[in-house]
Amino acid sequence: MSPKWLQALAQIIRELTQTVIAYLLGKERLKRQQTEDALELQETYEELDEQNKAYRDRGKSGLLERLRKRQKPPQ
Repeated sequence: MSPKWLQALAQIIRELTQTVIAYLLGKERLKRQQTEDALELQETYEELDEQNKAYRDRGKSGLLERLRKRQKPPQ
């Protein structure tokens, strides 16, 4: 039979390992969700760009350009 302190240490290591694994999985899930959101946003921009081609051809800025200007962070 192993000493109680060794059993306690093994239990602490198991719990810590589970916590770290849960954190890493959550982080990966968040990264995947952000990637999906960015892709969806890009597809929306492309659709808007296609819809606003006529405005650009006439020299007027389309909705897409206005949205992009609005989203750029100030430098």
